[in-house]
Amino acid sequence: MGLPEIKSCLSPEEYLELERAALNEKHEYHDGQLYAMAGETASHGRIKSNLVREIGLKLKAKNCDVFTADMKVCITRVGPYVYPDIVIVCGQSVFFDDTEDMLVNPHTVIEVLSSSTQAYDGNGKFDLYQQVESLTTYVLVAQHRPQVTVMTRQSRRHWDLRLLTDLEDEMKLEKLRCTIPMAEIYRRVKFPKKAETGQPFVPAKKPARKRARKS
Repeated sequence: MGLPEIKSCLSPEEYLELERAALNEKHEYHDGQLYAMAGETASHGRIKSNLVREIGLKLKAKNCDVFTADMKVCITRVGPYVYPDIVIVCGQSVFFDDTEDMLVNPHTVIEVLSSSTQAYDGNGKFDLYQQVESLTTYVLVAQHRPQVTVMTRQSRRHWDLRLLTDLEDEMKLEKLRCTIPMAEIYRRVKFPKKAETGQPFVPAKKPARKRARKS
């Protein structure tokens, strides 16, 4: 998740120095510009915790690591650098440098959507992640209603999409050979009344952020 630009014209080295020194803030890095990361709601936190718990149990016997939002992903060596909500690596985790706080070989990325970032996570960020050859699966999880979108890479430019909207469905991560019930993803999550009654629920839209590149 990202918020408006706060600084600009930083080199990758300058960004990493500042980011690693920051105590209570996180920023994504795009074309020399820094974007502050938004905080999370209770629903966002529950969904993320549910996913980490369930996926961790499913992958317990496999050679995979599950990292949360403090782990950055390197799109290219000179950026962008982004923070997924959850990132999974199978096999050897490869890091940008010895600090081991930024991955270069994500296998699966999961983003929990908010009303202010869903367009960026669903479009702009997906465009970035497609540049990472190791990525096989990209998942978008709504927090205001039961909705999960699973995108699975079939070839370099071809992704299959599966949309789940029923709590009785199961989220299948084919490349991980992992299945998670939707009911477990949304355990203890309270939906707004309009979403619970089946009426259309559209998160409030905010003006698109101005970026140095098309997102």
